Amino acid sequence: EIRVPTRVRLEQVPRQRSCARPPVARHWRDMAAMSEAGGSRTHSRLKDRPVVDEERSAQATSCLCNSIICMLCLAPVPMICGLALLGWNESWAVCVSRPSILPARKIQQVGCNDADAGDGSLVMLSCDLSKDALSPIAPANSVFAPGFGYVGTGLKVQAEMLQCVEHHIGGERYVYQKEWRRHHVDSLTFRNKADPQFKSNCNADNPPWPEDMPTNGATYAPRVKVGAFEIRNEFVQRVPLSAAVRPQKVPEGWFQSGDMYISSQWVNETSTNIGQVRVAFYGTDWENPMVTVAAQNDGGVLRPWKSGSSWLCTPFTVGEVRLGRASLEQLLNPVSVGISSGTMALRVAGFALVWLAVACCCCPLEAAARCGRRLGVCLGAKMVWVATCGVACPAALACTMFVVGFVWAPLRPLVAVPLLVLSVAVAAGMAVVYRLCKPAPRGKESARDLASDKP
Repeated sequence: EIRVPTRVRLEQVPRQRSCARPPVARHWRDMAAMSEAGGSRTHSRLKDRPVVDEERSAQATSCLCNSIICMLCLAPVPMICGLALLGWNESWAVCVSRPSILPARKIQQVGCNDADAGDGSLVMLSCDLSKDALSPIAPANSVFAPGFGYVGTGLKVQAEMLQCVEHHIGGERYVYQKEWRRHHVDSLTFRNKADPQFKSNCNADNPPWPEDMPTNGATYAPRVKVGAFEIRNEFVQRVPLSAAVRPQKVPEGWFQSGDMYISSQWVNETSTNIGQVRVAFYGTDWENPMVTVAAQNDGGVLRPWKSGSSWLCTPFTVGEVRLGRASLEQLLNPVSVGISSGTMALRVAGFALVWLAVACCCCPLEAAARCGRRLGVCLGAKMVWVATCGVACPAALACTMFVVGFVWAPLRPLVAVPLLVLSVAVAAGMAVVYRLCKPAPRGKESARDLASDKP
């Protein structure tokens, strides 16, 4: 038989903590006793609260004033310099790129048989040079002029004489040697003809330049036909003169050596070939007569095309002549300014200056984060990093993209418009973030601070 004890010792039953609130009278009696004894921690903190708030407010006011003065003094200089550098750099890039980008949009490729094609517009054509209406060209006032009979866009003469030349090597030391020169060298002004080197290399004065010697230089035809079109003046001078020209008759006292015509009529007997002359003639390469021209068609006459005015750049002209068939890219000779190292370096420098200026503008926010709790939990303790990276970097990036897009908009809208839209999107995103992190009203925040101070 099992007997059940009727009494259980109270010590063996675990005591459960009661969650019930004490009676009201008992609660106020305890509070009064603690107040009279002076041991209430809450009462003492509430009593000292106004003093702490005044000290904190004074410190915050001082920090904000100092930071605002720092912002007003430091922020404008890098901001102005950065924006000015970005604007100048992009405008320079636009002006350099404009002569190769704008003509590519306006140019028309035409054939060789219709002179009215693209009349009044910028045209591009690849046609053969024609000898029609060209007059013979001869080196004037020279022994080669009679019966020269060359027909071409121009004639280039290269005439040289072997002469003694003096070189100063320092102090009173001179060196004398023979050289081919295209002009006369006056040997009467030599300073040390008694030098053994002068006697061994030259041993004679330079003779005068022959009067019937062809004159160095080039002579061009006034107009030349290119297909059905006509080029004049500077366009004719851009046609290369590279093919050797041989006169129909070699003058007496001259002999041919390759493409050169040499004469020793003016050589001094006591010298070693001092005074020997040689002449070469160069003209149009009629074996490859094709040229590519980019110019304005003015009633069949090709003239330089002039661009319109721009608010950033000065007007420019387009007039190119290339030997052979050339593409539009080769003819306009485009330059990649947008990705050049110098342009990119200046862009980075301008962005850095704008970033520094925006970071200086964030000084009051940094001071508020350090001196008081008035900006909410979004700023936290690492206000310096947030101000410089989280706020200044996107703001500076938006400014940079806006300036670059604004300057490039007239010339490259497909690149500029996305930059402008992206800069506005970044600015709008920053506004949204600021809206989300906006601090609570002052009354609610004070109530929350008081509640957090309660035990």
